[in-house]
Amino acid sequence: MDDRAAHVAIRSATEDDVEGMLDVLSAVAAEGRWIATELPLDREARGRSLRASISRADGTVLVACANGTVVGELTLWPSATPREYGLGMAIAAGWRGRGIGRALLEAAIAAARAREARAIRLLVFPHNAAAIALYARQGFEPVDYLSGHVSRRNGERWDCVSMRLPLD
Repeated sequence: MDDRAAHVAIRSATEDDVEGMLDVLSAVAAEGRWIATELPLDREARGRSLRASISRADGTVLVACANGTVVGELTLWPSATPREYGLGMAIAAGWRGRGIGRALLEAAIAAARAREARAIRLLVFPHNAAAIALYARQGFEPVDYLSGHVSRRNGERWDCVSMRLPLD
């Protein structure tokens, strides 16, 4: 593990983290490859959504912080399927590949288990080989390939891989 990862704290997000989370989401969205969110990010609306997620008793919002700066975020929310949760995560470019995604996932999995969840589901772009490998190492299995699932602002439609981690 990179020495910088040893200085990263994984913890529950607070409202004080929202601006930092928005900065991470904006930076990752600006790369245009890894998450469905695209620029321009409606920071006001997304901030309201993050604050609402943080205040929910049935979800989990985590941050990875280095020297007080948010460098990664993860949200775990209840899905329409009983006892299953959806997961979304973003990590700033300079912090990827240093164990932060693994640490965030381990904390999210522990939180889901504490809620007696049956499974966690996520979507990932098929070209995101590093994320797919990370999820697979944590036990996520591909369950579906969704052709043209995400509409991009430029009119393109991107495929997604649906992955599921069984917890029961």
